[in-house]
Amino acid sequence: ALDFAREIQRKGLLDEARQIYESVLEKSPDNPGALHFLGVLMHQRGDSPRAVELIRRAIALQPDNPGMYNNLGNVLLESGQVDNAAEAYRQCLDLAPDFVETHNNLGTIHRARGDLEAAEQAYARALELRPEFAEAYYNMANLRFAQNRVTEAADFAFRAITLNPAHAPSRKILAIAYYKLGEMDKAIEVYRQWLADEPVIAASVSSDNPIARHHLAACTGEAVPARAADAYVETTFDAFAASFDSNLEMLNYRAPELVGQAVARACPAAARQWRVLDAGCGTGLCGRHLAPYASVLTGVDLSGNMLAKAAQRQVYDVLEKDRKSTRLNS
Repeated sequence: ALDFAREIQRKGLLDEARQIYESVLEKSPDNPGALHFLGVLMHQRGDSPRAVELIRRAIALQPDNPGMYNNLGNVLLESGQVDNAAEAYRQCLDLAPDFVETHNNLGTIHRARGDLEAAEQAYARALELRPEFAEAYYNMANLRFAQNRVTEAADFAFRAITLNPAHAPSRKILAIAYYKLGEMDKAIEVYRQWLADEPVIAASVSSDNPIARHHLAACTGEAVPARAADAYVETTFDAFAASFDSNLEMLNYRAPELVGQAVARACPAAARQWRVLDAGCGTGLCGRHLAPYASVLTGVDLSGNMLAKAAQRQVYDVLEKDRKSTRLNS
């Protein structure tokens, strides 16, 4: 059952996989595999606190499993708990010093902390252990960009694509590298080839590849839209949702707090007296500042993954995407 659940989970059938994991846990509440992979699934669903709880329970039952520590680190990292993530990765490497993915993941932490030399060493170790690890080549490309070594960034991105043609971020960074190097024809060719190879990148997005088409228009100056297409915004922020809050926290982002202060100055009495619309609510960072004034608080966003994060805050009465609303807290 667990093998089948993992297979359909990899295919994106999360609801079906969740039902299997929960059925296994009904019969065997201390099954570490079911706890672990249900935790991974909950993170995919946007419920990272629940994911951490489940994976930690699995680790307590099976403390010698390095993969569990690696996945715990992944969840903690995307939740903004960088120090805890680093500790989980170190525990993984204590058990399995050659765990390739963990070296790669530690490189991401080093880079986030500004230690580019340590990041390079971690990515290099991952590639030493697995010379065909496309994700590590992609991360090296990003690192070279941060170091303004754009030619090398292009080389690493090209190698990542060679190993994994379906890796869209590598195509994007390769094209941007060519653009930065003034090789516009090569950048345009990357986007055109990307569109030819991968016309649709998400089943939920009806238009053809919105990322490639957006950047192709920027490079060619042809068919430039009046604003970024809904599909481009949706795809971009769906991919960004898991790490959105933690990234803004590192930037000391204060817009929601400032909105709350502005509302308090204009409306000193918070008596849940108005129907409030949070347009472009994202992960709901403004929600707690608006809720005291709202008889009904509605959040609207183009990104379903961002709305899933907003729902976890439990301050919205309605969350709406594409005119399909979900009533909450009723």
